[in-house]
Amino acid sequence: MKTTRSCSVAGCDRPWSCKDYCAVHYMRVARTGSPEARPRKVRPLADRFWEKVDRRGSDECWPWLGAMMPQGYGSIWCRERQSRVNAHRVSYELSVGPIPPGLHIDHLCRNRACVNPDHLEPVTNEENTRRGEFRSKQSAWGRARTHCKHGHEFTSANTIITNEFGHRACRTCVVRRAAEYRARIRE
Repeated sequence: MKTTRSCSVAGCDRPWSCKDYCAVHYMRVARTGSPEARPRKVRPLADRFWEKVDRRGSDECWPWLGAMMPQGYGSIWCRERQSRVNAHRVSYELSVGPIPPGLHIDHLCRNRACVNPDHLEPVTNEENTRRGEFRSKQSAWGRARTHCKHGHEFTSANTIITNEFGHRACRTCVVRRAAEYRARIRE
């Protein structure tokens, strides 16, 4: 007669899975160090979010006090999405409502760490890029260019807007570089 081992935790009659524990108790040991410890209750996102905001006057920036991304945006873990999300997006969603599909949240104050919902506005990617810091520094120079560095004119038919900060690229040069790349790959 074959007997099955059971979990080593008193009162647990589940079958043994790993290291003398059933699957449930083994996961508790892995997460907390104790088979008896229950996983802690996760607080709602809104509670965790607002305690990391330095709320000031309604016309002032509200700096994010939590984790920051390298680009200067605040971020917080969102259990529902199982990933980190931008703090300014969470602020907008908690205070105003869902972000319309296809729109980005623009900081009207130009402060990336600000989460004041009065300083946030949903805009298209094109508008967000146009308003952006990098774009505004080079916008006059970028608009003044009429030809690419190889002499091709920027016309509506010969211009591609790239994903990198909305820069213009010459379609003729892009096609030429792609052909050169394919030729190198074939060799």
